[in-house]
Amino acid sequence: VTINGTVNGDLITAAQTVVINGTVKGNVRMAASVLFVGEKAKIGGDLLGAGYSLEVRKGATIGRDAVFATGQTLLAADVARNVIAYTGGLEIAGNVAGNVKAEVSEASQERQGPPPTMFIGQSTVAIPIVRPGLTIDPSVKIGGNLDYTQNEQLMIPAGVVAGKVVRSAQPQDSHTPAPTPEQTAAQKMLDWIWRSARSLITLLLIGLFLLWLFPAFTTSVSNELETKPWPSLAWGVVSYAGFFF
Repeated sequence: VTINGTVNGDLITAAQTVVINGTVKGNVRMAASVLFVGEKAKIGGDLLGAGYSLEVRKGATIGRDAVFATGQTLLAADVARNVIAYTGGLEIAGNVAGNVKAEVSEASQERQGPPPTMFIGQSTVAIPIVRPGLTIDPSVKIGGNLDYTQNEQLMIPAGVVAGKVVRSAQPQDSHTPAPTPEQTAAQKMLDWIWRSARSLITLLLIGLFLLWLFPAFTTSVSNELETKPWPSLAWGVVSYAGFFF
C-alpha cells in the first residue's frame, strides 16, 4: 500500500509493506512487515504502527502521538506530542515535544538473530539497520520526560531531555522454576503411599464404571482370562508394546 496523495480523514491499512509519502490529515493506523514514512509525509493526528520495521524519515511530521510495537524503529521525524514505543531497537533522531516512554531490548552493538529478509519476504523499500536497545541522537530535543526500560544506563548529553530521565531494569524471567527442596525419607514414603492409593482408587472407579456400563463385555473378558490365560497375556504384551511404540 503506497500513499502519495492526500487522505482527508484517517488511514487504516494492513499489508506486506506500507509506504506513506503524502498527507494524512487524520490518524494513521497501519500494520505491516515493513512500515515506511517518507521525508515529505505529513500526518495530522496520531501514528499507530505494528510490524517488524518502522522507519520515519527526517522531514516528515507527526501532529500528535507516535505509538508503535515493532521489532525495530528508526524515528527521525519531529513528533508534536508523545512517543510510546514497544520495540527491540529504537533510534530517535528527531525532536519530541512531549514525553518518551520506551520498552526496548537490551542494548547491543549488533543485531541479534537471522536477517529480516529470511522471514518478512520481499519489500518495496529498503529496511534500515537499527541496533537493539535505545539510541538517541545528541542533537535531539525531548521536551518532556524520558522513561525507558533497559539494564544498561544510557549516556544522554545535557540539554537533550528537558524533564526527568527514569530508567527501569528489564523484568526478570518469571518462567524459571524455583528449586524444589529435597524431601526427607518420611516425606518420600508418604508421597509413594499417596500416589499408590490414588492409582488404586482410580483403577477401582474405572473398573466399577466399566462393570456398570458394559456388563456383558467385562464378563466375557473375565471368562477369556480364566480359560485362556497365556494367549491373553501374549496379546496383552503385543498390544502394550504397539501402543507404547
